[in-house]
Amino acid sequence: MMEVQSQSLDRISTLPQDTIEKILTLLPIQDALRTSVLSKKWRHCWKGMPKLVFDDKYLNSSSSSKEINKYKFVTSIFHVLLLHNGPILEFSISINIDTEIVDQIDQIILHLSKSKNIKKFILFCLNSGFGIRLKQFAKGSMQKLPTLLVHLRILFLDVCFLKQDELSYALGVINSAPNLEKIKIESCWNHKLCGQQTCKDLLDLQDYYLGMKLDHLEELEINSFHNYAPEMEFVKLVMAKSPMLKKARIKLNSDVSVDKENKILRDLLRLTFPRASPAVDIIVER
Repeated sequence: MMEVQSQSLDRISTLPQDTIEKILTLLPIQDALRTSVLSKKWRHCWKGMPKLVFDDKYLNSSSSSKEINKYKFVTSIFHVLLLHNGPILEFSISINIDTEIVDQIDQIILHLSKSKNIKKFILFCLNSGFGIRLKQFAKGSMQKLPTLLVHLRILFLDVCFLKQDELSYALGVINSAPNLEKIKIESCWNHKLCGQQTCKDLLDLQDYYLGMKLDHLEELEINSFHNYAPEMEFVKLVMAKSPMLKKARIKLNSDVSVDKENKILRDLLRLTFPRASPAVDIIVER
């Protein structure tokens, strides 16, 4: 009698596997992983979750060692990716650790670039003093990843435009995702914190990325825009390669003066640079 009653109460376990996986994605990933101890049926349920979101909320904040925090964070990501056996449609990393994890992030992105299913990729560094440094997969400026991200639809990136390598790597990811529908860039809000560096050898982006195609891109958003030359060249490149672009939203950094804001508007509204979509709505705001 008790067994029948307990089975009737555990209705969630009788749900289809894909439904259980969707429910698990609504939980913080550490809680989703803990469900593996509930029963034999639940042991492997999390391994098919289509959405993986990693942040550092579950790290031991009392730990004084930044290296230990970094180790815990990246090890948990590697562990999940190693055991995960289903398609990953959405992948997100948000960190707030005062230690760079460059090499580990490289390996994670390389692993994801081999996935043929990922549709949404988010990479944010919450500590503005330390940006993600996407290293090269090959020597020289990277134009593309080893494998195209043909299913990627939404891309969020944290980029310092004054660093040639970061701009190059961000463009390399974008150039590897021909079916993108939305790009959101979080520009470094204080270049003094991340180590201001003039981009002396700024590439002619229009020529270097001549073959870039963003035929499905509908929305571009950039936050903390300073109007540095690399930022404006990036905007012009995207607008020149996006025939379906409907909205380009640029949110200015608080240090941008009113005069500079007016200059940005004039530069963007002029028809002196190639613009694939004549109907794009350009929004510049604070």
